[in-house]
Amino acid sequence: MTLPGGLSDLGQHGLVVLYAILLAAAFLKYVFPPAPGDLASLLAIFWIGMKDGSFTLAVAALTLGGTLGAWVAFAWGGQVGAFLARRSPRMAILQGRVEAVLIRWGPWPLVVNRFVPYLRTFLFPSAGVLRMRRLPVLAAAFAGNLLFGLFLVGLAYTAGKRFARMNALYNLYLFWVGLAVLALLAGVGLWAYLASRRDR
Repeated sequence: MTLPGGLSDLGQHGLVVLYAILLAAAFLKYVFPPAPGDLASLLAIFWIGMKDGSFTLAVAALTLGGTLGAWVAFAWGGQVGAFLARRSPRMAILQGRVEAVLIRWGPWPLVVNRFVPYLRTFLFPSAGVLRMRRLPVLAAAFAGNLLFGLFLVGLAYTAGKRFARMNALYNLYLFWVGLAVLALLAGVGLWAYLASRRDR
């Protein structure tokens, strides 16, 4: 298979670069959500597989980068999250909803945070705003990113040496998870509406 930019000639040094890309992409996905971290991770894992690199190291890089990024997002939320919420009414509303989830369920939503499109941007900063205990937050960040790393590697194994198939499987996952999140939000909204009518 011909890879772009001479990547088919990567040696061991090139693999180290790919592991570093994985770590940086996982980190930036929490610290700067617009960064194309997921796409970069998919490409890096695919190329690691093409070069018979270590998927164990790939999972480790994703886990470490994501855990560090989540921790920075948590610390950032504790410092400036409340200030931003005061400056933006929409941000305050969304943050309030996320905080309600964290108050009800504790750190468990943080474990699955990496698998939830859109809302995952706000979970760790909101945990910082709430001043949640650090050790459970760190443990949740580690567990969630480890599971996500194993998931991406599983996609690579399933897709074999076909990146188009790997990307299609990932987009299919995003579609179904996004649909499930929308259904959950709609259900919660309907429940809140019916509860408010009963209280009148």
